[in-house]
Amino acid sequence: MIVIALLSRIPLAFIPKDLTWDGAVYLMNAKWFAGQKIFFEALRPPFLSSFFSIFMSLGITSEIFFRIIVSLFSAMSIFLTYYVAKKFFGEKAGFLSAAVLIFLPIHVLWTPRILTGIPSSVFVLLSILTLWKGIKDEKYLYISSFFAALAFLTRYPLGILILAMYVFLLFKKTNIKNIIISFAIYIATVAPWLIYNFLRFGDFLYSFKEGIKYSGVSTQPIYFYLVTLPKSFSFLILVVLFGLLFSIKYIKKDEKLQLLAITILIFGIAMCLFKHKEERYLLPIIPLLIIFSSYFAEKINWKKWVPFVVVLTIASIPFAIPHYSNCYGIKEISQNLNGVVASEYWPLTAYYGNVKVAVLPPKEEYFESFLRAKNVSYIIAASNGWWPPYASNFSFYDSKAYLEFVKETNDSCHTYRLYRVKL
Repeated sequence: MIVIALLSRIPLAFIPKDLTWDGAVYLMNAKWFAGQKIFFEALRPPFLSSFFSIFMSLGITSEIFFRIIVSLFSAMSIFLTYYVAKKFFGEKAGFLSAAVLIFLPIHVLWTPRILTGIPSSVFVLLSILTLWKGIKDEKYLYISSFFAALAFLTRYPLGILILAMYVFLLFKKTNIKNIIISFAIYIATVAPWLIYNFLRFGDFLYSFKEGIKYSGVSTQPIYFYLVTLPKSFSFLILVVLFGLLFSIKYIKKDEKLQLLAITILIFGIAMCLFKHKEERYLLPIIPLLIIFSSYFAEKINWKKWVPFVVVLTIASIPFAIPHYSNCYGIKEISQNLNGVVASEYWPLTAYYGNVKVAVLPPKEEYFESFLRAKNVSYIIAASNGWWPPYASNFSFYDSKAYLEFVKETNDSCHTYRLYRVKL
């Protein structure tokens, strides 16, 4: 299964794609941890960037290399999904779960992106697996807390995982002493990051507070994820829905189903209440949802069901072929600059230009004083930029006598303009 997982995921790293905003931040934070003090965004969880920084310290900076790393995490999530389903419900459940995840459009699409959703799912799976073992052997309970902490340090919303764990442990009437020790291990794992925050910012919780502060806004309804699941799963949603309905009937009899259900439910409610919603935010918990729905695999006559599942899987393949935008203009416009650059896409300019960046002020009246205070040398404007509101209006820059137009470049997303500051 590990070979199949690798073959299904590693090639995705080599498909041309632009770097996302968040991906640029994680790479620049990695450079910061590796000693290159160019750009740092404190609101990001540290694990992925810290892991990348090990390779950057060795001189490895290739973007393709880091795409391969996250694709390896994706392959590992497939294998662990197979392994956990097999251990929980049997061999057929394992193969079904892995097959669904391999062809799942949302999982394929985000596999090679330098983001935290899929890497964090690896730690969620490891935490759930060891938590179940911890019911009989307490040392696994402590290991589970360690993996839960790594999940949290990879993606902050997964702090909710520790709540799900303890709800289940209390339901199982686990020894309180063991729960306290496991929580101490959780805190000890997170502690180095808390200490770093205090030493640098004077606040143990600075990064978490920044994450909440800049979590964004959304007009999406509370039921957003329910209506987007069919798109994320394509025709495989029919397999998952059937499995969910089948598993619910047995939930009172099977404690492993209860563990999965508690975790999925608590995480799902938290995500629905979270004000900013995106389809990819479900990636950390999707493997557990698939495993939960695979329970039926050991209970049915597969001679009748195999053709149906195969047809649905084949029908889902066209939707699992990833299509990425080709927005490389920011890379071209950010080259060969120096000083401080104010850019609407500041993490990408910092990454591609290897220069210090500044975020444009929210209002036009602060613009000139901002340029002086930050000692800005260049400005990169984008025709479809989203922040601040005035920044995508090229006539605003053209009207300033102290700005000199340098060049313009285009891609499928934007027209970019570069201006030199003469103050």
